[in-house]
Amino acid sequence: MPTINLHPNCPVQLLGTVQNEVIEMSEKRHYAKNLNALLSSSESAKTYFMALPDYVQGMIQQRTCDVHSMDELRRYAETMLGSQ
Repeated sequence: MPTINLHPNCPVQLLGTVQNEVIEMSEKRHYAKNLNALLSSSESAKTYFMALPDYVQGMIQQRTCDVHSMDELRRYAETMLGSQ
């Protein structure tokens, strides 16, 4: 099976198929190419993102290439909300 690097220290072995910039893993987790791909492929990620304050959304959008999963989206948001 092919291996990809979603994060420099975290190689991931592909277990599924690539569709519309999203890798569907066997655990049903979505790892998107970027924030835009995540929001268009995951209704729960989109709902969560849209519920964030505008300033947090803006800060996350500045790091769009660093957000690949719901977990990363939550971590960025919690960090920004905690640093108010």
